[in-house]
Amino acid sequence: MKPFLLLYCFAFFITTAVAQSNYRFIAYNVSNGLSQNSVHCIYQDSDGKLWLGTQDGLNSFDGRNFKHYKYNAADSTTISDQFVLSITEDAQGFLWVGTRSGLNRFNKRTGKFERIYLIANEQNIIGGPYPHLTVSTHKEILLPRGAGSSVVTKQGALLKIDSAISSLYLPAYDNQNKLWGINQNGELCTAVINNQTVQITTLSKLPITNQQVKYRCAAADDGIIWCYPAGIAAGAVYFFNSHTKQWLNNTVAVPAPVNHLMVTKNGTGWVSTLTGLYIVTAKNAIKKINADASLNNELPAGNILYTYQDRQHNIWAGSANGGFAYYNPEFDNYNLLSTNVANEAVTAVTDADANTHWLGSANGLYRMKKNDSAAFTVAEKLFSGSRITACVKDQQNNIWTAVQNDGLYILTAAGKIIKAYHQEDSSLQTKNILYLQCDSKGRVHVCTERGFYIFTSAEKWISHYKAPKDISRGGYYVLHCYEDKQKNIWYSKHIGIEVLDENLQFKFTISSENNNSPIKRSIITGCTQDDVGNMWIATLSNGLYRFANNNLQQFSTAQGLSSNIIYGVVNDNEGRLWATTTAGINVYVPQQNRFYTLNTKDGLPADDYVLGAIYKNSNGQIQVGSSKGLITINTANIFLQNKKAAAHITDVKLNGESVAALVQPLVIPPGNNTVSFYFSIAEALQPRSIIYQYRMKGVDDTG
Repeated sequence: MKPFLLLYCFAFFITTAVAQSNYRFIAYNVSNGLSQNSVHCIYQDSDGKLWLGTQDGLNSFDGRNFKHYKYNAADSTTISDQFVLSITEDAQGFLWVGTRSGLNRFNKRTGKFERIYLIANEQNIIGGPYPHLTVSTHKEILLPRGAGSSVVTKQGALLKIDSAISSLYLPAYDNQNKLWGINQNGELCTAVINNQTVQITTLSKLPITNQQVKYRCAAADDGIIWCYPAGIAAGAVYFFNSHTKQWLNNTVAVPAPVNHLMVTKNGTGWVSTLTGLYIVTAKNAIKKINADASLNNELPAGNILYTYQDRQHNIWAGSANGGFAYYNPEFDNYNLLSTNVANEAVTAVTDADANTHWLGSANGLYRMKKNDSAAFTVAEKLFSGSRITACVKDQQNNIWTAVQNDGLYILTAAGKIIKAYHQEDSSLQTKNILYLQCDSKGRVHVCTERGFYIFTSAEKWISHYKAPKDISRGGYYVLHCYEDKQKNIWYSKHIGIEVLDENLQFKFTISSENNNSPIKRSIITGCTQDDVGNMWIATLSNGLYRFANNNLQQFSTAQGLSSNIIYGVVNDNEGRLWATTTAGINVYVPQQNRFYTLNTKDGLPADDYVLGAIYKNSNGQIQVGSSKGLITINTANIFLQNKKAAAHITDVKLNGESVAALVQPLVIPPGNNTVSFYFSIAEALQPRSIIYQYRMKGVDDTG
């Protein structure tokens, strides 16, 4: 490709630094069923189904399966070319598909294509690309084609219009159905189509133009027209106020050749470029989105061809060689904090203050500090090469840290060791500490494999079960400690739970020693209290138990849990329970008496969690230690509820052949017949969450 000399004078720009931002994208490619990995266009139809144009055919995607539509020289009802460049839908529900060689109208009900020829001899030539189909809010489609320029009307008819429309390079409709485009002289224009007449009004020249580069427009809902270079040159995005008819002072430099720009409903610009995906916010800042599997972002690296926002506000990005990926804004409710080692598991966490986190990992203890960009970065690492099993902050802001096969360390807020306890030189009698908890009286509870210790200061403690002899109170292997609202202390153990009052006097125990115990034979991994005072007990094999009025009720996979192996449980500020398992995070909503399962397909950065590493911070966020790092969940922004998903029948087959049953009654002849119904759902990106039910009127009317 011949390079172009850029004549821009960047001194005139309001320049902005290119900062990187970590978004969570989930990818699909040929390994998932896509026909080919170069995705040039994406569209969601009125039935909620997604359509993708590749270099090897048109693909439909229902959230689970792909279906391919390819060119067949022997069948004129197939698409005119395998290289698909553009897709949209008319008011009648037909898809219009532009290819490298020809335009097509697709009947989704019959699965047949009709090849549309707008100019003479187009049927007989190779080429004739349709890279862009412009659709109005009234579902009228503009087809600029010189003497063959046309509009697809709301009735689905082709109406020839004035060829003058072709003077505007790939124009765009605004929300008032006015067309905006830039002509060959670099002038911004508007166009109005009245029947077959096109009226073009020239408004203003671009602030800086390069005659070798064509500019395109994107019309935002706030009346701002985004003008950007298309194709093969880097450049800048200019902003024109359609109300005041003035250019804004804001100009954003794009550091790479632009393939496409899409503006969302909230006014954010998504810029697809030769070197990756960028976002433009507030019309003055540009950020690059990382494509990094280690950061749990599956956005394909390199050349991004196209971006699209569907009706559920997901962002879809098509790449030149890596398939496509989607981002859901709700993914932002799950933030991943990684150490400076890729995919390092976080085993423990505590917050020193709003600007400092302490993360324990399999490879040491990290002090994470906010930098000037308000992002947490590693400020210091201690105990390198050692596994941290627990950490907690006391009321003097000291950090208590348990180091596996070593002992207990007490650090200042700055990370200086002020006290250390080892098996060899103390009365702890063990090097292996499993959990640390600071209660409301400032006492630190040290849970170990040989009992528990209660520190009233860094120098004084009360020891319980110095030797592993007494198992009558749930055993001596203590995995977790929790203080309830009544100041009772609950110790989770290998064969039960022991409960002390606030004065550390024994109250009662709940055994899990054998199959005849109140909790059937299982290890207790933790507990929490809900908003109405019920205690919830997590086990390593039996799921969850709710303890209320001295009665236990079990919740397992039979009640909706994704796994009976629970690593930890905590109550959020909205009254819901969050439990980490071997198969995602389970959330219990008391008002619905239902569990929801969240995993990587919902935006969680990981599905693998660490025993006991779940914590609610002072902001009400839930923090979870995972195999990828620390996951912070903004629970206040997460809404879980049942809703009806509208389904649309897309095809009916009688004995394997599509029939026109959607437009006329289906008549089934006598004999052995099979009838198949195909449907799509707008929420189909989460098909595992949808319960399907159907009723055939006249057949299933009883009951």
